[in-house]
Amino acid sequence: MKKFLLFVIGICVVISLTGCFEVVEEVSFNADGSGTINITANLSQSKSKINATLLLDSVNNQKVPTKDEIENYFSDMVSRIKKMPGIKKVNSSINIEEYIFTLSCDFDNVETLNSVIAHFSSKRDAEMIKKYKHFAFDKANKTFKRSYHYNLTDAVSKTEIEDRKLFDAATITTIYRFPTEIVSSTNSAAKISKNKKAIMLRLTAADVLKNNQSIKNTIKIN
Repeated sequence: MKKFLLFVIGICVVISLTGCFEVVEEVSFNADGSGTINITANLSQSKSKINATLLLDSVNNQKVPTKDEIENYFSDMVSRIKKMPGIKKVNSSINIEEYIFTLSCDFDNVETLNSVIAHFSSKRDAEMIKKYKHFAFDKANKTFKRSYHYNLTDAVSKTEIEDRKLFDAATITTIYRFPTEIVSSTNSAAKISKNKKAIMLRLTAADVLKNNQSIKNTIKIN
């Protein structure tokens, strides 16, 4: 997910102070640990400011991408995912006028999912994923674990202080669905659905970047 987040951040750093965006990560699990992941980046509320910024050559010494470059980057990301073993039914959409990007695929197991994430990370981050696992599903103990070991703070720290305010209005939402009921969750900010088969966590990007809150969670199911 890091590349996807950095892709969003790369666009967002050129938005002026009141810009905002939303990133949603949805994962639906089957009993055997396979499942479907869907990631959406919605920057539509900032489209006017993005359009104005795209008229510039650079902002804060960072090159401003063209719409074609944004589309090409996204398309290249999707093409590489389609070639990964254990990944099927890769679907994507891009609304360049509204700046809404979606990416979904089926995965054979969470190891495959971790491999995809590692594939789109730096060598150092890829090794960290292999060691710590951002996604883990223990079928025997019926436990799902979402970890997070990236340091996006470094990327954001390179932007102007005023520009960082855009993350105050930005949100990151994770939604996980399971075939059986959820027994417990270690993240107190996460909300379990009425049927106890789904759990949602919604945080501001600023809190995540400042380490005030975390998307980390360990979920026990029946």
